[in-house]
Amino acid sequence: MFNRIRISLTLWYVVVLLAIVGVIAIITYTVLYRSLTSEVDNSLESSARQISAQVSEQSLSSIPDTSGSGDSGGDDEGEEEHEEGETAAEEAEEHGVRFFGATSGDTFYLVLDPAGSPILDPLNVNVPGVPDSASAAKAARDGSDWDTLSSEGTDYRLYSQAVTHEGRTIAVVQVGRSLDEHQEQLQMLAIVLAATAFGGLGL
Repeated sequence: MFNRIRISLTLWYVVVLLAIVGVIAIITYTVLYRSLTSEVDNSLESSARQISAQVSEQSLSSIPDTSGSGDSGGDDEGEEEHEEGETAAEEAEEHGVRFFGATSGDTFYLVLDPAGSPILDPLNVNVPGVPDSASAAKAARDGSDWDTLSSEGTDYRLYSQAVTHEGRTIAVVQVGRSLDEHQEQLQMLAIVLAATAFGGLGL
């Protein structure tokens, strides 16, 4: 009889301890998840503000035109125009990095027109789905827009901010960041919490 009571008390102790540890783990994970997410969003907003502050009609007009002009009158002229187009594109990229700056780490940015077409891509962003024209259009209409997209097994957080002049949108700055590091930190946190919980039960 005493053994049965002792087993019952032990089981109740384990259940209560599991519940307490589980609640603490969930609260800890939630708090840190929100903290890490806020850190990503705040960094994107800060980058977008810094770039947007440098965007003006004058700065945009000084970007070399990357589009070819005129019809090709022959193979030689076509090749010459192609080389000129490549040179203009390289000059535009160099201008973008020099004028707007290059972000560090896994953060990238583009300057788009209000319809979401690229005006400037100094970092040669090669992420399928970027630029996000739909998000850029929303930002042009509402002032800003957040989006998260998945591409080739990687999640990206995107922030689009409208640049206005005299009440009209002249461009949209779209800043993005890979969430790989963010997810790795959350996975490590989950492992640590699980190990702590099982270690506490073992004691």
